Amino acid sequence: MRWNPETDTLTFAEKEIPVLDSITKRDVLTYASRIYDPLGILSPVTVRAKILMQDLWKENLDWDVPLPEQYVKVWNNLATDLRSALKIQLSRQYIQDTNTETGSELETGSEPDNLQLHVFVDASVKSYGAAAYILNHKETRLVMAKYRIAPVKKLTLPQLELMAAVIGARLYEHLQTTLEVKNVTFWSDSQIVLHWSATMKQLTGFVKNRVETTPVTSVQCLADNTITTHILSNVINIQHYSKYHRLLCVTALLLRFIFNCRTPSAVRHYGHVTAREIDIARLKWIQDVQQTTYQDVIQELKSGNRKQPIIRQLRLFLDSDNFIRCGGRIHIHNAQIPEVAKFPYLLPDKHYFTKLLIRTTHERLLQVGASSIVTHLRQQYWIPAIRRCVISVLKRCVTCKKVTGKPFDAPDSPPLPKIRVKDAIPFRITGVDFTGHLYVSEQNGRESKAYICLFTCASTRAVHVEVVPDLSTASFMQAFRRFSSRHLLPEIMVSDNCTTFEAASQEVHRLYNSRKLHDSLSSKGTEWRFIPKRAPWYGGWWERLIGMAKEALKKVLGRSYVNYQTLQTIVTEIETVLNDRPLTYVTSGVSDPEPLTPSHLLYGRTLTSYLHSTLHGDGKITENMNDHRTLTRCVDIQRKLISNFRQRWRREYLTALREYHQAHGKNEQTISEGEVVQIHDDGPRTRWKLAVVTELIHGNDGLVRFAVIKTKDGITNRPVTKLYPLEVLKSD
Repeated sequence: MRWNPETDTLTFAEKEIPVLDSITKRDVLTYASRIYDPLGILSPVTVRAKILMQDLWKENLDWDVPLPEQYVKVWNNLATDLRSALKIQLSRQYIQDTNTETGSELETGSEPDNLQLHVFVDASVKSYGAAAYILNHKETRLVMAKYRIAPVKKLTLPQLELMAAVIGARLYEHLQTTLEVKNVTFWSDSQIVLHWSATMKQLTGFVKNRVETTPVTSVQCLADNTITTHILSNVINIQHYSKYHRLLCVTALLLRFIFNCRTPSAVRHYGHVTAREIDIARLKWIQDVQQTTYQDVIQELKSGNRKQPIIRQLRLFLDSDNFIRCGGRIHIHNAQIPEVAKFPYLLPDKHYFTKLLIRTTHERLLQVGASSIVTHLRQQYWIPAIRRCVISVLKRCVTCKKVTGKPFDAPDSPPLPKIRVKDAIPFRITGVDFTGHLYVSEQNGRESKAYICLFTCASTRAVHVEVVPDLSTASFMQAFRRFSSRHLLPEIMVSDNCTTFEAASQEVHRLYNSRKLHDSLSSKGTEWRFIPKRAPWYGGWWERLIGMAKEALKKVLGRSYVNYQTLQTIVTEIETVLNDRPLTYVTSGVSDPEPLTPSHLLYGRTLTSYLHSTLHGDGKITENMNDHRTLTRCVDIQRKLISNFRQRWRREYLTALREYHQAHGKNEQTISEGEVVQIHDDGPRTRWKLAVVTELIHGNDGLVRFAVIKTKDGITNRPVTKLYPLEVLKSD
C-alpha cells in the first residue's frame, strides 16, 4: 500500500492484471497474488480469486494447460474488477471529529470511551468472513476485514456461520491490542450460532471447540413488546405455514424466547410447549388479524362512532383485552353457554389465518362436511359468509378429493374416425374382440372352455365369428387364417387392451402383445392398433356386436349343455343373422326397397332369404346355369347390385350416422401436464393408484380425451374420464 502525505490517504500499488484470451492455472495464481491487502478492504473482490483457484484444483487441471472457456470468462471479469478496485483511496484516519472551539479536526482514536466497535460475521456455501466497523455518534468507518473460503469437505451452513464467528472473534482480539475500544458488539444473522453461544447444554466437539473461542457473554433480543402485540405478522410470515398447529407452536416458541431474554435464567421456561402457551399464541394471532384487517372498525369503536354497517349489524364491541367481539340477542345471563360462544371473536373470511383454522377444524373432526364445521367454529368465532368460506377450503382438501372427488370432465363427442366412414372394401379395417368363456362338453363327458372371437368390419359393419378352444397365440392365428381366407387380409387390425376381463385378462393381454403374433401379422402387411386402456367406448363399434352375439347365444342355448361342434354350428348361424340385420331405417311401405344390411354389401343379397332362379330378359325362368353367357350376366348383375347397395350405403347409412349429435361435454378442460391424479380402478377407491400426467393426447379437434401417465409400475395411458384430480382446479 502507498501513503500520500499531502492528502493523508492510503492507496493500493498499481499492478498489471491483464485480460487474456488464454490463461493457465499458474497465471491465475501469479496475477491474483500480486495484490497486497492487509486490511481486507478488497475482500469482496479478492475472495473471488481464491474461489476460482479452488474450483481449478477441484477440476485437477495442470499448471500450464490452458483453461476451459468458462474459466477464461470468469477470470476476465475478475481481472476487470480487480483493476477497478485498485483505484480505491482510503483516509488514513479512522474517525475525525471537529473541535467546536477552534474548528480543527481531532482524531478520536485516543478516546475509546466515545467509540463503538461492531463486528459483523456471515457465511455462504463458498466463503465466510468478518468485518469490523468503528463509529462514534455521527461517523462510521471500516477498520478491517478477514475472510476464508469454505473447505472442500462439505460443512453445513450453521457450521460455516460458526466458523465466521471464530474469524470475527480473532479479528476483535487483534484490533483490541491497538484500539482498546470498550464498547464492542458482535452481529450474526444465524439464530443457531446465537443459540450455541448462549446455551448451557452439551455441544458436539466441533461446535464446542469453536464456541469457547468466541467472546460472547450474552445474547440479547432486540425486539420489544410491540412485536407480539402489533406486528406479529411482520415477524412470522404466515404464508409459509400449511398447518395451523405448527404456526401456533412456532409463535409460542417465539414468545417464550422473548420472555426468556428478558428474565433471569432461574425463571425461564424450557421444555415442550404447553397448552397455555399455545392458547396465548392463538389469541396473539387473533388480535394481529383483527388489527391488520379491521383497522377502521377499531378506530370507530374506540371513538364511539358506529357508522360502518358491519358494526351495527353484528353489534361489535371491544372487550377489556382490545379484541373485537360480536354481540347479539343472547345475553350473558340468559343462556347457559360459555361466554366466548355468546360473544365470539370476529375473523375475516378471506384471511389466510381463517383458512388455516377451517382446515385444521376439518381434519380434527375427521373430514366432516361444511355444516358440522360451521357449527363447531361458531362456538368461538364469527366469520362473515362462513359457509361459502368453508366450502372453498373443503374443495382444496386432498383427502376428501381422494374419496369423493370427481374425474375430469369429458369433452364433446369427437367426429367419427376416418376408418368408420371410409368407403372401403369389406374387412379392410377390422376390429377384433373376445367374449367370455363358455363351457362345452367333450366326448369323454368332461367339461372344457371355449371362446368366441368376433371380427367386424369398420365400414360395412359385417361380422365374422370363430370359436376357439383357448386364448393362445396359436388358436388365434388359426382363427385369423380362416377369417382372412374367407374374406380378406386386413390392412389394419384394431383391438382393446383386454383389461376389462377378469379371469382371462392376463392371457388375452399376453396374446395381443405376443411378439410372435405381431411378427406374423407384420409379415403379411397387417398393422395392429390399440385403443386407450380402460376406455371400452373407443371400441364401441365391436362391443355392440359382441353384446348382440352373446344375447342371441343366450336365447338359443338357454341352459343347454352342448358340445364343441354344436357350438360352432350355432355361432355360424348367429353370424348369418347378424350380417342380415338392417343398417338403415325399416319402412312399412310395400313398394319401399328393403333395408340395407351388411350381407348386401358382402354378397349382394341377404343370406336368410330364399334363393331365386335366374331370370332372362323376357322374364322366363330357366335353370340352365352352364351357359357362359348366362354366368357372365349373373356376375354383372351381382356387381351392379353390390354397386347399388354401396351407393345406398353412402346415401342412407352415412347420413343416418349424423342423427347422434348431442353436445353434452365440457370443452373447458383443466387437465395439464405434471398434474397428480388418481387412476380409476375396480377395487376400493382408497386403494386407487396415484400417477403423474406426462403427456396430453390432443384429437383432431384440439381437445384432450386421454393422456399418458406415469405410475410406480411404469408408463401407461388412460382416458381423462378415468383420472381423478387431487390438485386444486382453476375452476374451483
